[in-house]
Order: sequence, then structure tokens, then C-alpha cells
Amino acid sequence: IVASDLRIESLGGNAGFWPEDDQNIMMFPATINDFNLAQIQDASGSNPYATFIFGDNAKYGFMLDGEGDNLLNLAYGTGDLGVILGFDMDGNNEWVYDDASNGVVERKPSSMALNAMVGLNSGFGEVGLGVNFMSADNDNGNSDDDASLLALGLNLRREQSLGVFSHLLVSANFASGKMEVDSMLLDMSSLSLDASLFRHWDLGTETDLLFAAGLGFGSTGLGPDSVKVTQ
Repeated sequence: IVASDLRIESLGGNAGFWPEDDQNIMMFPATINDFNLAQIQDASGSNPYATFIFGDNAKYGFMLDGEGDNLLNLAYGTGDLGVILGFDMDGNNEWVYDDASNGVVERKPSSMALNAMVGLNSGFGEVGLGVNFMSADNDNGNSDDDASLLALGLNLRREQSLGVFSHLLVSANFASGKMEVDSMLLDMSSLSLDASLFRHWDLGTETDLLFAAGLGFGSTGLGPDSVKVTQ
């Protein structure tokens, strides 16, 4: 019962290069239709991870992720379509010093995250679209210093014969919101784009060789002056 995110991490960290692996479900939700499985990782730890997918003509999935943005994900798939809906809610009580009252006060900060992903297998290729929303409340009576985030993502994989390569993999992500950096809440926006070509060769009954090459671009702006960092 070894969760395959460990396997993908040991193989480079990008499930998109391994189309037959179940970790593709979070990039291309329509691949849920290819699996029936049960996986459990770190069940007794602080960050449990579990995936259950079952069904015949239609697939149903439950994914518990103790480390991800959404604690619980519900999935459904049929034919060439797959959908994932995720949510997470967090809240706790804490005592902090309040300059306004010159004393220690009780606060009840909370946060909520929602995401939706849609995957479709078409004649053009495999497509995955996702949107993620996060909102937090630090319970200090001021909404201007609460963190928030809106993120959009697109994944595309298709057969693309070019030289020695057989497939094209493209990922694009955009995010905008407010995030805490060194105890300061800063405006944030980011854009990333990765495009790769890859191919697998069977070297034997138990041996597979992956060859991939690609380009990546990333740009992040932080603070009121939108200081940008580009890679």
C-alpha cells in the first residue's frame, strides 16, 4: 500500500511524463476512468494521504490530502470526462497581544479553500482545467489584512511527433491575491509556463527509459510596487 506520489517524486516529480500513472488524475481528471485503486500513506501521521477510486462504467473517487490545499477531494468520471471538486476549512483559537487594547485577546482565525478541475480527452489531446480559491480571516476586525488567492491552471498533453520525441506536455498557471511574507501581507501575482517534449523507450520487459526536454518561464510580482522576479 505505497502511494504513488512517492514513486512520481523519485522519477522526477512530474506525473505528466508518465501517462499511465494514477497521479495524472490531479493534472488530467479524465484519467480517473482508467483506474480502480486504494492507496494509503502516512495513515498514523500528521499529513495522511489516501485515494479511493471505484466503479465500472462511471468512476467515483475520494481523495484525502493532509498536505495539499484541499483536505478532501471528490471525483467523478465517465467516458472521456472527469471532474474533481475539493474543499478545505480550518479554524483555531489563539491568544495574541493587541496594541489597541494593550492586552492579550482571544482570536479565532479561519480559512477556506475551494477548487474545481475538469478534464477532457479530445481528438486534440488530453486537457485539464482548474480553478482554486482561498480566503482567510485573521479575526482582528480588519478585512484589509486577510490573505486570499485565486489561481487558474491549464494542462495539455498530446501526441506530437518531432524528431525523437512522441508527445508534447504544456502547463500554464496564473495566480493573484494577497499572501503573508515575513509577517507582512503583500499583493502577489504570478505566471508560469512550461512546455516539454518527451518519449518513452522500452529497453526490456521491466525497464523503461524516459527522454524529455523543455523550457520553462516564471514571473512573480510582490508588494504594492509589484516588484517582479522572473525565471
